[in-house]
Amino acid sequence: MDIRDIKTIRTALNTLLKHQDNAHLMDALMAVDRIEEEYDKFNNHTKSLTYRLDIDTSEAQRKLKELKMMSGCISSMLNEHARQPHVRIEFDDIAGVPKVWIDGKRVDDPKDSGLVELCIDWHTNTADSPHKRSYAIKTISHRNDKFFERTESQETHG
Repeated sequence: MDIRDIKTIRTALNTLLKHQDNAHLMDALMAVDRIEEEYDKFNNHTKSLTYRLDIDTSEAQRKLKELKMMSGCISSMLNEHARQPHVRIEFDDIAGVPKVWIDGKRVDDPKDSGLVELCIDWHTNTADSPHKRSYAIKTISHRNDKFFERTESQETHG
């Protein structure tokens, strides 16, 4: 074992201690301190020291695994949110009711809202004829026996 390994172990134990106060982690950190002191004492006298350090790291490894999973979940949620389009429309049958999302939230959720109107006007621009493009989404929702109407729309010209 080399002093860099000891410093790596110390850094890992300190990181784990920030997230969970645990007597086993404190004991392990104190053992690392003792080893580092001994290493410094004898470093001038010998080139190679061998220490046997037995630390039960199962708890620390389990917590580290949990932290990695939480970090992965958070990253996944942030990436998913970053990739969502402002407006998403899906339909399988032109005669059916389309499914509509605005900023990742479904606006035609049958539990508390309904789609009233969906209008899209989109044409390809040509060199001599720019076209306006627009959409309008009208929904109605109910809360506490009251109905609320909402319209989301946008329009651009050529």
